Amino acid sequence: MPKAPDIAPQAEAFDVSLIKYDYFHGLLPREDVAVLLTRHGDFLLRLSEADTMGAKMEMVLSVMHDPKSRCRSNEPAARMNYIMHIIIQSAKKRYYIVCYRTFNSVPNLVLFYLKHVLIFRSQIVQLANGIGLAPWEFRAENLQLEQLIRKFSCGEVVKGKVIRKDMAPVEVAVKTVAGRSQEAREKILELMAQCRMLNDLYHPCVVQFFGVCLIAQPSCFVFEFVPQGPLDEWLRANKGLKRDELLLMIVSAGWGLEYLHQNSILHTDLAAKNCLYDGQFVKLSGFGKARKASTYTMKAARKMSNRWMAPESVLAFRFTQKSDVYGYGVLIYEIFAVKEPYEGLSNIDARTLILENDTPDFPGVALKTLTEFVREKMWALDPDKRSDMRQIMIWMQGYTGMGLQIVGGETCVTATVHQKVDNLLSKDVELQSLPNFKEPGLKTSTKLKKKKN
Repeated sequence: MPKAPDIAPQAEAFDVSLIKYDYFHGLLPREDVAVLLTRHGDFLLRLSEADTMGAKMEMVLSVMHDPKSRCRSNEPAARMNYIMHIIIQSAKKRYYIVCYRTFNSVPNLVLFYLKHVLIFRSQIVQLANGIGLAPWEFRAENLQLEQLIRKFSCGEVVKGKVIRKDMAPVEVAVKTVAGRSQEAREKILELMAQCRMLNDLYHPCVVQFFGVCLIAQPSCFVFEFVPQGPLDEWLRANKGLKRDELLLMIVSAGWGLEYLHQNSILHTDLAAKNCLYDGQFVKLSGFGKARKASTYTMKAARKMSNRWMAPESVLAFRFTQKSDVYGYGVLIYEIFAVKEPYEGLSNIDARTLILENDTPDFPGVALKTLTEFVREKMWALDPDKRSDMRQIMIWMQGYTGMGLQIVGGETCVTATVHQKVDNLLSKDVELQSLPNFKEPGLKTSTKLKKKKN
């Protein structure tokens, strides 16, 4: 069994005694500070790496400074303008903000300024309330890394457990990022952006975010463990699946995408390789290029494969909900064909065919009515002629007889798949219009753990 990495405290170029203090948040990015600091005098300590590679980590005291209560918004973006980020200097094992007052430890520095005001940039700054770790911030002792799943350029994906007092251990997948290379730093920022986006989402067809551990090395990003792994690998290893299994994959991926769009999130990178499979539902994953927006135009070219993209995205790197709809159609093709779109062609040739609206041919196993619906309502060259995900899922649910019922509770949700008529999925049913979906009889159900706040 491949060995999982050990988790150890960040131990370079800062006062390691900070680790035991609740107000220390490790490598928490500046963008996440405003989520935690909400009132005048709230503060936390974090680490920040200087822009110059090879420079030591800087200790930063982040303080909410709003003595006149001018910030009236509850939005973190608005609070960012009221947060001061004060670098704590160090020399000869002494720590200071102003050079004439030094301390033998950072906790002693913090204790002093809890009792005395700090004059910083002509402002009277008051520390009042040290903010502890959020529910989504883990300490190293909360994570148990067990089995290496796969490696990537600056880290690994590891199966592990979240361990907390008074809670049963929870199986998780942990993405670890090690080192201080530019690539590692960019990966941490990318993963933190994903976590920021996923933190308020919970749906059985979207991979669940549990939290981060930024106090330890390597940095850890904790997600739901999905046993069957990437959808593309599962499909290749399990060819000859029953039609109802394939259709449930398709419909569950659609439920996930509809949910993202309801929350104003664009995935922008739908593909089987960016989905996970739990044996029943497809769960959308791979949020590295996702954006919380209605329209997103990529300003700088990023590594993306044309073959999954809508024509307008290929042409101008413009992404909308309608380009996601096009990508959902490509995902449906992948599930039936068990191969990438335009397989065997170069990206340049695939790009040419996409711009000409020369879409892939579905294999014989695909249902005729469904494939015609994909071509007409998802792969239309004009984005305005594509249906939105709400319309698509009304049609899908009526066509397959499947519906999703989510019942919230204190500790779990129940996702129930319904089917109207036995063996309906073995037939190619023609539907003349979008049906009014009614609650059918119970088919099967699955229970998923709900993250505790």
